[in-house]
Amino acid sequence: MRGLSDASASAVTEERPGAYSEPSAASIAFGASARVARSAVVAAREKGVKAGLVRPITLWPFPVDAIEATIPQAKAYLSVEMNMGQMVDDVRLAVNGRRPVEFFGRTGGVIPTPVEVLAQIEDLNDRMMKGGE
Repeated sequence: MRGLSDASASAVTEERPGAYSEPSAASIAFGASARVARSAVVAAREKGVKAGLVRPITLWPFPVDAIEATIPQAKAYLSVEMNMGQMVDDVRLAVNGRRPVEFFGRTGGVIPTPVEVLAQIEDLNDRMMKGGE
């Protein structure tokens, strides 16, 4: 079982070339919320906010290596979910206290909008630029 987990871990995220050249705010999202987060990240970058996206294709094995690869550039993480925060604890474990991790989610089938996620990214980025957590 361990071999399957190790072999599969590198194939469970969507990689975007250049997405992490120098981000401040890293969004992590899966499923439908990933499409929303992707739109918000694109909008943030168009506004000059250094933002990126990690999009797990599957959550097991959790893509710790993909998150680990963003640690040198990301100043903070935003877990965007359509639930009560089922992935945010895995993100916190992967980040291991080295960066702040925040949660933004909606429940009951309510899909967050790109504008809402963009506001969260901008707020997180602003706080990181001021040196806060």
